[in-house]
Amino acid sequence: MRINDTFTGDIVPRTTKWIYSATALGRDAAYTLISLFLLTYIQFAAAIGYVNGVRDAGLYALQFGVISIIVIIARIWDGLNDPIMGFIIERCHFKMGKYKPWILIGAVTNTAVMLVLFLARPEGWAYVVVFGIFYFLWDITYTMNDIGYWSMLPALTSDEKQRNEITTVMSIFISIGAFGVGGVVPMVVGGNAVENYGIIAIAVSALFLASQLILVVFAKESARNE
Repeated sequence: MRINDTFTGDIVPRTTKWIYSATALGRDAAYTLISLFLLTYIQFAAAIGYVNGVRDAGLYALQFGVISIIVIIARIWDGLNDPIMGFIIERCHFKMGKYKPWILIGAVTNTAVMLVLFLARPEGWAYVVVFGIFYFLWDITYTMNDIGYWSMLPALTSDEKQRNEITTVMSIFISIGAFGVGGVVPMVVGGNAVENYGIIAIAVSALFLASQLILVVFAKESARNE
């Protein structure tokens, strides 16, 4: 199967070079949506702080404060999560390769988690609990994809010129993904914030998942990783 194809030597196939670089667009679009707009979505669209259909300022402040604490704790956990995932990836190897399975698993699970964060509509403390669970799951699943993706780069080639070419092209697509979402979302989210954020989340999730599927199916890992 093409998904298991590898290459030898330090010359990265042109198709792999472009696919690996270009699929960074979907990854950074998804990351930007969460990092820049999830808390904004919660502030203006999440069903927190309501008592009998009326928003209570004190309850809202308390529930949003707990959500903020969860985010801070998750940031601390992220410092541990990265090396743990790197350790796991370095010691696992599948027929598909060392890195592509984690890129795929992370993309599929992270897409599902991201959709829950923007589409699930529990109310009050139930929302806080759901957010806490799925925000940590988002961090774990994105790390699977992220560590697998970035670990694949030095494994593609040991030639410095080849790596520089890949990272140069990659930086262009990273900027398109990040600045695209960062610039477009504020312009289109007005009006019905709940509905618009949902549509945006579906579109960005689809872009993220499609880009990673293309990477897994059509890009090749170096045979030295087998």
